[in-house]
Amino acid sequence: MNGLPIANEQVTFPFFILHCFKKLFIHVAKILVSSFFLQRFMRICICLLNLRIEKNGEK
Repeated sequence: MNGLPIANEQVTFPFFILHCFKKLFIHVAKILVSSFFLQRFMRICICLLNLRIEKNGEK
């Protein structure tokens, strides 16, 4: 990959598409991972809130 000529569109265009797909894939992966961690975090918070409510109800 040493210095591809930009004038040669037959070579650079597929690499450009691959680059865009890679960027899109990384972006989607980041969104999925962050939403997954958000769901886990929300679930833990809800569990903690439920425990507090149960403890308050026992008094």
